Amino acid sequence: MKPIMLGIDEIFEERGNQFSRFEKIKWSEDGKECLDVRRYTMDESNEEVPLKGMTFLTPEGPGELAKAIIKNGFGDTEDLLDILHQREDFSISLNKVVGPESNHYDHTLQMEDMFRPKEVI
Repeated sequence: MKPIMLGIDEIFEERGNQFSRFEKIKWSEDGKECLDVRRYTMDESNEEVPLKGMTFLTPEGPGELAKAIIKNGFGDTEDLLDILHQREDFSISLNKVVGPESNHYDHTLQMEDMFRPKEVI
């Protein structure tokens, strides 16, 4: 059975006729959506064949895995920062992490940028 792709479709390694993918899928039209990490192989007719994989148990699982991978030294720091820099909350989050004493602190950010009461309500 082939999964139905639902938007997230990131191939992160390939070798020979196999590849590994981080994906958002469901296994049938009325199935539950899930985030999945799975290995695939390509058969003789160039069709993807799903192999062993895992589905995250909680919504927090993917973020916790990302933190564990980075914490253990995997990933190029510059590449990771480039990706994080594209996130809307990057500058505010960086300020919160480094603090006003750091050279990396952006003093031009306004306090209302850091706390938006309307978002809380």
